[in-house]
Amino acid sequence: VLAFISCTAKEKPIVKKENSIKEAILSITKNRLGATAVIENNSVVGIVTDGDIRRMLEKHDNIAGLSVLDIMGTNPCVMDESTLAADAANVMAEKKISQVIVMNNQVYAGMVHIHDLNREGII
Repeated sequence: VLAFISCTAKEKPIVKKENSIKEAILSITKNRLGATAVIENNSVVGIVTDGDIRRMLEKHDNIAGLSVLDIMGTNPCVMDESTLAADAANVMAEKKISQVIVMNNQVYAGMVHIHDLNREGII
């Protein structure tokens, strides 16, 4: 049986570039995916991962003046929802990443975490 990543796509964590770091952390924590997508004009323009948060904390003693724009990655791994889950797992392993953003016709559809694929028995 072929499984597509749309079957394992979870919640749609979202923040905007102007959001605070706290809002990004809350979005990441609420959805338990280790990341949140950065959306602008209904398009994915970036990602904030738990790793981004840790690196920011290493560099800054005071984060009060920082926003999502200051720490987001601008080249997230994005896949169409019709991508085979096994192919997504292979890409995640190659790139050493834990999640991918799932798109449906250029629209943000959700996020898949490597643990989701593991739980489904795909990896």
